[in-house]
Amino acid sequence: MIFRNILFTLIFSVSLFAGAGNFDSTFGEASAVAHLGHKIYITKSAIQSDNKIIVAFTDVLDPDNTDLGLIRFNANGTVDNGFATQGKVIKDINNTDNHVVDLKLLDSGKILLLGASYNDFYLLRFNQDGSLDTDFGSNGIVYEYETSIYTNKLMVQSNGKIIVLGSNRDNKDITIFRYNSSGLRDNTFDTDGKVSTLPSDYVFGCYSVDSNFMITSDIDNKTVIAITCDNRASYAYVRYDTNGSLDNSFGYKGFIQGNDRVDKIVGIDAQTNGKVELFVDKDSYTGFYRYKYDVNGTLEQYNTIRTPQGRTLHVSDMKRISTNKYLIVGSNSIDNITVGHLNSSAVWDTSFGVKGVSSTSFDPKFTSVTDDIDSNGRTVCVGYDNFSSTDIVLIRYLQNGQRDRTFKTQRGSVISQDYSYYNYQNFNAVAEQNDGKIVVAGTGSRDYGEYGIGNIVVQRYDSQGYCDTSFGEGGRVFIEHSSSHEEGANTVAIENDGKILVGGSYKDGSGNNYHKFLLLRLDANGTLDTDFANNGKAILAFSKDAIIKDMILLSDGKIIVVGQGTDNSYSDFVLVRYNYNGSIDTNFGDSGKIVTDVGGNVDGIYRAQMQNDGKILVAGFSANPNNSYYNDFILARYSQEGVLDMSFATGGVARTSLGGKGDKAYDLALQSDGKILIAGESLDNSSKRRIAIVRYDSNGTIDESFGHFGVVIDDSNPTYSGARNVEVDSNGKILICGYGYNSATTVFRYNSDGTKDNSFISDNQGSYNDMILDSSGKIITVGSKGTTKGFAMQRYEDGEGTNSTNRFSPSIINYLLN
Repeated sequence: MIFRNILFTLIFSVSLFAGAGNFDSTFGEASAVAHLGHKIYITKSAIQSDNKIIVAFTDVLDPDNTDLGLIRFNANGTVDNGFATQGKVIKDINNTDNHVVDLKLLDSGKILLLGASYNDFYLLRFNQDGSLDTDFGSNGIVYEYETSIYTNKLMVQSNGKIIVLGSNRDNKDITIFRYNSSGLRDNTFDTDGKVSTLPSDYVFGCYSVDSNFMITSDIDNKTVIAITCDNRASYAYVRYDTNGSLDNSFGYKGFIQGNDRVDKIVGIDAQTNGKVELFVDKDSYTGFYRYKYDVNGTLEQYNTIRTPQGRTLHVSDMKRISTNKYLIVGSNSIDNITVGHLNSSAVWDTSFGVKGVSSTSFDPKFTSVTDDIDSNGRTVCVGYDNFSSTDIVLIRYLQNGQRDRTFKTQRGSVISQDYSYYNYQNFNAVAEQNDGKIVVAGTGSRDYGEYGIGNIVVQRYDSQGYCDTSFGEGGRVFIEHSSSHEEGANTVAIENDGKILVGGSYKDGSGNNYHKFLLLRLDANGTLDTDFANNGKAILAFSKDAIIKDMILLSDGKIIVVGQGTDNSYSDFVLVRYNYNGSIDTNFGDSGKIVTDVGGNVDGIYRAQMQNDGKILVAGFSANPNNSYYNDFILARYSQEGVLDMSFATGGVARTSLGGKGDKAYDLALQSDGKILIAGESLDNSSKRRIAIVRYDSNGTIDESFGHFGVVIDDSNPTYSGARNVEVDSNGKILICGYGYNSATTVFRYNSDGTKDNSFISDNQGSYNDMILDSSGKIITVGSKGTTKGFAMQRYEDGEGTNSTNRFSPSIINYLLN
């Protein structure tokens, strides 16, 4: 495909190739991954003084008896095998269902862990090597058999005493436990180390506490607590004296009531001067709020905070990292993770990331994230893949907000997933610029709930796979219209002057409400080129649905697009030629367009390529003339002027039925000897889809020396599979990638005679949209996996195959966007 230089995407677990076919370690984003092998949930993380990273997780090896887990990573992101047993410790408490609640590191370097079951909660203290500290509690564990207490926060005061914050399941009061450093209840805190307070006695309209949204801090060993009322009437914060009694000098008997409905309290900063700042996440599109209170509880100031681009930012955590700066961790309306630095005046610190924030997009289910700062000022975010829930993933940001490339990497891949909580999202096409930058185009829905409403997304990356922030908005162009519009991008190409062409379809809900051809052009910086067609867009309507599937750029600047559409009742092959300025070239075909009925009720082109002599090859499908429910492979050839080449096959069209219910050709490739390969899928009589390849001589007749009389049908996969792409490498071997279900392999290599190349071993699984060999011979694969339709780009060192079953764990891409 001479108009497509690189193509991209893939997600979740794929093979990590060893030897020939290794992932190209110079390409893609950095992350550290620990594969646990069974389901886990992550709760908290913390960074030691030596920059090693402790992660606490709930281990779900047995769903009926979950355990508490710790794992430690070295500063470079590798698992620290010197910690506990091969880097991790799993602790079962009382042979029951346990989960991690909170984690703190002590000044001594020991690790304090709060865990709970439905009926109890536990404090565990570990030594630095991962062993239980037997000087704490009973052999390292403090057991609390409090059947109605729900704990949610752990705090270590400056005097070393330990606070556990929770609430009563029955009456939803505030319940605080305080322990001495040995793990014994501190009886100077009330009389038994436990204080319970019912907020309805002090806060109007707050009938009970939402135990999920309570946080605690410390002022000179006084305990400061912020609560969210269960009925969302308001929020409140409370101050206790060191003996556990309410501080009556503060507010109303120790309580300050908020003045607005809230979703949840997400942060509290009790300053040494007695002032307190609260961070509140609203259950709305208004952003999050900061409330600043004086030492006596008087509200001094509040701010509504959004991302620098004005997007809503839902905050999951915050902490003070210097005297005048906060670290904010949350998610915006596009990206799952947003890390930012906020000044004490509630203004984003523009020296960090892009305008103060750095955003990273995960799989939409990649939701559990914690944060911390190491001694070099680097932020570490921790999460887990909720698709398989077996992998802990860490990413690290430098002080300036850039992703830390020295962190242990899962390089060779760029993972990109966002725009929608639904399946309506796909990257379909990629092109490589002359400077090595990569442009990808696709379809996505920005907002929650917009199932079926798509908009065009174009992104650009540098040659190493990092987001090019000089393009569009932080590397991305999102072409968005009202909710009645639908747009999709299927192909992209780079013109000689660096401008970017994107082709697909457009549907605006008006008139006949059919999809129309859409061709748009962007300037090199990502803005619509208003000199092209109508303010950057060329829209062409047919009598029914019409979709651009592919394009060819001509040396004189003209553009040929191909796809399907009709001026009659059923869809046909369509080719249209445009001038450089986006107007239709009326010298081509019939006033600029060709509509060809190749004999079926439904016909369509998927791929096009130009031969060296200027003739145009197209591959696609057509309904079988004898049975409109079946499809046939179609290969056709047109002259440069847009007329079917009658010297090719039969009247310019080669129709091939593979004997099953339905056959579709999705791609074509030209061999150096002029022979033509087309690849796709064939549906057999038992409704199993299989990879299908057909080779033709240059005149359009089937080459019977290939495969079985010119045809290869590969049904080696146990379930459905099909080819979406075909390429010929420098050795004349044939590479195929496509899709497969239920662990089907989807990357293959065949010898030039059509036999399977068994030296090429791949256990890649998923759905691939495209593949290409770049100018250096490296393999680029594109695809997705899972119902969430995540997107990624992968590059391999060479085309010589794969021979390892090591798994590549889920990874992430940093957009450095919002």
